[in-house]
Amino acid sequence: MRSQRKICLSCRCAYYQLRTIALNLPDFVFASLREEGGDIVRSAEQTRICGLYREGRLSSTDAMNSLGITSRIAFETLVARHHAERDWTDEEVSLELETIQQRNHP
Repeated sequence: MRSQRKICLSCRCAYYQLRTIALNLPDFVFASLREEGGDIVRSAEQTRICGLYREGRLSSTDAMNSLGITSRIAFETLVARHHAERDWTDEEVSLELETIQQRNHP
Protein backbone atom coordinates (compact mmCIF):
# COMPACT_ATOMS: atom_id res chain seq x y z
CA MET A 1 0.00 0.00 0.00
CA ARG A 2 1.29 3.44 -0.94
CA SER A 3 1.95 6.00 1.72
CA GLN A 4 -0.33 9.04 1.63
CA ARG A 5 -0.28 12.55 3.01
CA LYS A 6 -3.22 14.75 3.78
CA ILE A 7 -3.47 18.43 2.93
CA CYS A 8 -6.38 20.62 3.95
CA LEU A 9 -7.76 23.39 1.76
CA SER A 10 -9.91 26.26 2.93
CA CYS A 11 -11.17 29.32 1.15
CA ARG A 12 -9.60 32.56 2.42
CA CYS A 13 -12.37 34.80 1.20
CA ALA A 14 -14.04 37.41 3.37
CA TYR A 15 -17.26 37.19 1.34
CA TYR A 16 -18.15 33.56 1.98
CA GLN A 17 -18.35 31.15 4.85
CA LEU A 18 -15.16 29.13 4.98
CA ARG A 19 -15.22 25.39 4.34
CA THR A 20 -12.29 23.02 4.61
CA ILE A 21 -11.71 19.89 2.59
CA ALA A 22 -8.97 17.34 3.08
CA LEU A 23 -7.19 15.57 0.25
CA ASN A 24 -5.35 12.32 0.72
CA LEU A 25 -2.52 12.37 -1.77
CA PRO A 26 -0.02 9.64 -2.57
CA ASP A 27 3.52 10.59 -1.61
CA PHE A 28 4.60 10.89 -5.27
CA VAL A 29 1.85 13.47 -5.92
CA PHE A 30 2.75 15.35 -2.75
CA ALA A 31 6.42 15.30 -3.80
CA SER A 32 5.47 16.70 -7.20
CA LEU A 33 3.59 19.56 -5.56
CA ARG A 34 6.51 20.21 -3.24
CA GLU A 35 8.89 20.45 -6.23
CA GLU A 36 6.92 23.45 -7.46
CA GLY A 37 7.98 25.27 -4.32
CA GLY A 38 5.89 27.68 -2.37
CA ASP A 39 2.77 26.94 -0.37
CA ILE A 40 1.41 23.51 -1.31
CA VAL A 41 -2.04 24.24 0.12
CA ARG A 42 -2.30 27.55 -1.74
CA SER A 43 -1.23 25.87 -4.96
CA ALA A 44 -3.90 23.17 -4.54
CA GLU A 45 -6.55 25.83 -3.81
CA GLN A 46 -5.61 27.76 -6.93
CA THR A 47 -5.63 24.63 -9.08
CA ARG A 48 -9.09 23.57 -7.91
CA ILE A 49 -10.67 27.01 -8.17
CA CYS A 50 -9.15 27.60 -11.62
CA GLY A 51 -10.53 24.22 -12.67
CA LEU A 52 -14.02 25.19 -11.52
CA TYR A 53 -13.68 28.47 -13.41
CA ARG A 54 -12.56 26.66 -16.58
CA GLU A 55 -15.58 24.33 -16.30
CA GLY A 56 -17.88 27.35 -16.05
CA ARG A 57 -18.96 26.40 -12.53
CA LEU A 58 -17.51 29.60 -11.04
CA SER A 59 -17.67 33.09 -12.48
CA SER A 60 -14.46 35.07 -12.70
CA THR A 61 -15.72 37.28 -9.87
CA ASP A 62 -16.44 34.30 -7.60
CA ALA A 63 -13.09 32.71 -8.45
CA MET A 64 -11.23 35.96 -7.75
CA ASN A 65 -13.08 36.48 -4.46
CA SER A 66 -12.45 32.88 -3.41
CA LEU A 67 -8.73 33.32 -3.99
CA GLY A 68 -8.57 36.80 -2.47
CA ILE A 69 -7.40 38.30 -5.77
CA THR A 70 -8.51 41.86 -6.54
CA SER A 71 -6.61 42.46 -9.78
CA ARG A 72 -8.14 41.16 -13.00
CA ILE A 73 -4.67 41.02 -14.55
CA ALA A 74 -3.36 38.90 -11.65
CA PHE A 75 -6.34 36.58 -12.02
CA GLU A 76 -5.91 36.17 -15.78
CA THR A 77 -2.20 35.47 -15.25
CA LEU A 78 -3.05 32.77 -12.71
CA VAL A 79 -5.68 31.27 -15.03
CA ALA A 80 -3.14 31.12 -17.87
CA ARG A 81 -0.53 29.53 -15.59
CA HIS A 82 -3.07 26.82 -14.68
CA HIS A 83 -4.16 26.42 -18.32
CA ALA A 84 -7.71 27.20 -17.20
CA GLU A 85 -8.79 29.56 -19.97
CA ARG A 86 -12.35 29.04 -21.13
CA ASP A 87 -14.62 30.20 -23.89
CA TRP A 88 -16.91 33.01 -22.82
CA THR A 89 -20.53 33.15 -23.81
CA ASP A 90 -21.80 36.24 -25.67
CA GLU A 91 -23.62 37.25 -22.49
CA GLU A 92 -20.44 37.03 -20.40
CA VAL A 93 -18.53 39.15 -22.92
CA SER A 94 -21.30 41.77 -22.91
CA LEU A 95 -21.36 41.91 -19.10
CA GLU A 96 -17.58 42.19 -18.94
CA LEU A 97 -17.52 45.03 -21.46
CA GLU A 98 -20.32 46.81 -19.60
CA THR A 99 -18.37 46.52 -16.34
CA ILE A 100 -15.21 47.88 -17.98
CA GLN A 101 -17.13 50.82 -19.45
CA GLN A 102 -18.72 51.62 -16.08
CA ARG A 103 -15.33 51.62 -14.39
CA ASN A 104 -13.74 53.79 -17.08
CA HIS A 105 -16.61 56.28 -17.20
CA PRO A 106 -18.16 56.63 -13.72
